[in-house]
Amino acid sequence: MSLLSRIFVALCLLACPVLAEDVGVKVGETIPNMLVTENQDGQMTSFDKLTGEKGAILLFTRSVDWCPYCQKQFKQWNENAEAFTSKGYNIIGITHEPPATIAKFHQANHISYPILSDKGASIVKAFGILNTEFAPDHRFYGVPYPTVYVTNNVGRITHRYAEDGFKARPDIGEVKRDLFGK
Repeated sequence: MSLLSRIFVALCLLACPVLAEDVGVKVGETIPNMLVTENQDGQMTSFDKLTGEKGAILLFTRSVDWCPYCQKQFKQWNENAEAFTSKGYNIIGITHEPPATIAKFHQANHISYPILSDKGASIVKAFGILNTEFAPDHRFYGVPYPTVYVTNNVGRITHRYAEDGFKARPDIGEVKRDLFGK
């Protein structure tokens, strides 16, 4: 292959964005990480301690500190939490920030569900949704593609919702309709 051909192929690959629907664990698979990490209070927790009677809703987001879209998403889920918890699904937020940063947001916004710290991005990497746009030494390294997973109570994924851009978020109404028919 000529140098010009190689350059053309490389440019095409760079111009083709990774689509959120093409990455990550799929429906029917078991979650690849049992969420053994610290919550907003700095306490160790796990999926087994956090799941509801029917399952869990995992909200993967970029930042509760600096991302207004993420903050809005977590607040909206908080406003709708009772609709899910009353039907046996607990909500679990996941972000790459340390517990102290998460605690400030959690307390200031009266969030009713736990938000887990994925410092080092081990959970995001296990789920295969790491946004590779940022190098490991970049301050935004560890952010995922905005993704919502619904699991049953033993960790099998029953639904998956993903968006390509950081401004768009999976629709809560769609999740409600899929789970409850409303």
